[in-house]
Amino acid sequence: MDRPRRHDLPRVLHDRERLMRRAMKQLEAMFPRGTGLALMAFDLGDAGHMSWISNAQREDMIVAMQEQIERLRMGTDDTAGRGES
Repeated sequence: MDRPRRHDLPRVLHDRERLMRRAMKQLEAMFPRGTGLALMAFDLGDAGHMSWISNAQREDMIVAMQEQIERLRMGTDDTAGRGES
């Protein structure tokens, strides 16, 4: 069931949020129970709005994101990015 439209968001971001919620439900069904998940979407090449959704508590997600940013900065991230294998 879709949530009612948030009136503080432009239509394009509302549509993105709806798609992300649908994708998150599919991801949760694919991964083992107890796995923290996050999904981010943003326009490439644009300093515009980044949308994200997670099944984790906000504070836990902030810690996980900060740790990942540090690994990315140091080049020690353990997951391949775009164009990397």
